[in-house]
Amino acid sequence: MNLEKRVTVRIDAPLAEALGAFMASGVAPMVSRQDAVRFIMRDWLSSRGYASLADQPNAFNCPASMDNTASGTE
Repeated sequence: MNLEKRVTVRIDAPLAEALGAFMASGVAPMVSRQDAVRFIMRDWLSSRGYASLADQPNAFNCPASMDNTASGTE
């Protein structure tokens, strides 16, 4: 994955807690909050047709059963 573009986002405490809960859920192996945000954005954007994942490798190299973007579920 080529990470050329940088975006900085500040979030409030409730959203940070939700992000932590998502990471702890084990949906995908997250090493950092940045990984989690990329995963969430990729899933959201692809599920709404803004991004195509067909030509992109799985960012986390996790099995399809753990990767919601691979199964098309939310």
